[in-house]
Amino acid sequence: MIGPAHMIVPDEFNGSWFAAYLANRSGHTVDVVEFTRFTRGTSRQTWFARYRDDNGEHQLTLRADHPAGAGDPTPLDREYECYRALGKTDIPHARALFWESDPAKTPRPFYTRELVDGSWQVPGFGTDSDEAKRIQLEASREHMRALAKVHDADWRAAGFGELFGAPADEAQAAPFYLELLMRRFDEFGGEPQPLMHEAHAFLRANAPSAARISLCKGTNGLGEEVFRDGQIVAMSDWEESIVGDPASDLAMVQGFTEAIEIEGETVWDHEMAVDYYNTQARVPVSMDNVRYYQLARLFGRMVMFAFTTNVVRRSPNATVRQGWTTTEPQHVVRRVMAHALGLGPPADPQLFEEMNESIDMFDEGEEA
Repeated sequence: MIGPAHMIVPDEFNGSWFAAYLANRSGHTVDVVEFTRFTRGTSRQTWFARYRDDNGEHQLTLRADHPAGAGDPTPLDREYECYRALGKTDIPHARALFWESDPAKTPRPFYTRELVDGSWQVPGFGTDSDEAKRIQLEASREHMRALAKVHDADWRAAGFGELFGAPADEAQAAPFYLELLMRRFDEFGGEPQPLMHEAHAFLRANAPSAARISLCKGTNGLGEEVFRDGQIVAMSDWEESIVGDPASDLAMVQGFTEAIEIEGETVWDHEMAVDYYNTQARVPVSMDNVRYYQLARLFGRMVMFAFTTNVVRRSPNATVRQGWTTTEPQHVVRRVMAHALGLGPPADPQLFEEMNESIDMFDEGEEA
């Protein structure tokens, strides 16, 4: 048990420090029963804490950048403010608690949010029985319903326009997204990448108009949401969230738009997923826009991986995972983009599939 005024700031987060931090913050005596780092996650670190104080037992999630820096070009406080804004909507999420950046109190900036009971793991995935595939189908439909709720939310009233900026109208949705990515790239000063400029020019010239402007989650699919009893109880991983074309959210959905075949009949695939989404959302999206954003989101990955390259180059504390991201995934994404633009041969589909499987293995799965 630790009371107020017993805090020494260590080099890294640990349970003793967190007990002292909470005691000084609340004025209560605090006993941290559990303080565990979540093993998944590429862009940032996630810790789970369970503690007792004068008011009983509590659980929360702590989020911080890696010591070398985040694997994403968006700042940590943007993520925190996003969770605060979600509190003004009916989107299932983990409630934001508090932000801390005082170097006299913490090894590095962090924020906390409530820990929602559930799991990113969905029973049935990774199994080929018809029973498992029915579970996969229902989970995939649930995810489409949740995305429709995100897109139907009143993003203006929640303050996302002020937080993220927003395109002037539907015709500007794609150009706004592309310029946002290029501005981030210019700000962190990545090495010259001619292919990135070629891709930007192509996407700019072929930008479609959106059916509407909405809040877009950014990173979607298996491992990104928290399920309980077959329902999504919290949507996690909002680092890539923007205000823009909802079709962008349907372009990349890991695990929940894959083909599902039951008793010899295809009952689900990407187009069926979009069709189902269109029965749930107030405004439907077109498959043409979804296909456009498959390439635009790949462009976003190019920016993200270039940012991680800078992190690795500048810090001796970079993780092995960050080092891997700057090599194989970046190389494969560049090859796929070059082929899409007619500038190179196709990448080996097996290589791309293996890369995605590795990314899925390490990506967030934040458990809220």
